[in-house]
Amino acid sequence: MNKYFWKHFLIIIFIISLNSCSSSDDKINKDKFTNKIKRLSPGTVQICGTIQNIQDQSEPLVAKIRIDTVFSYGQSTPPLVTNNNLEINIPKNLIDKSKENNFLEPNKVVYLELSYQKLLSMSNQEKSKWTVIKIASNKTFK
Repeated sequence: MNKYFWKHFLIIIFIISLNSCSSSDDKINKDKFTNKIKRLSPGTVQICGTIQNIQDQSEPLVAKIRIDTVFSYGQSTPPLVTNNNLEINIPKNLIDKSKENNFLEPNKVVYLELSYQKLLSMSNQEKSKWTVIKIASNKTFK
């Protein structure tokens, strides 16, 4: 009986020592990293693009951009392909901000956060509409 006691006692000590060797720092670092990642709303995407042309000066402003980089997607956002052109709508409040900072010029690189909407046309065909939520000259989506 004494022999079994020591055998079980040594196994328990060994298991406890193994558990004490693991560090909780990994868990803390993972938590810090996930807190730094900004979660996007469903139907939104953050991209870097080059303005190809600006169509007319109506509201909202319609611009065609070439997608250079896709940074992150919100849930249920349709994928965008780099080096493809995309037609976007820019609301009036962002047009004014963009004019102050000279964002809206052909061949200018801009960082955008876009929102996606499905629209039904008169012929019951689905059309997509991308609207700018945020615009910047560098990657600061604040």
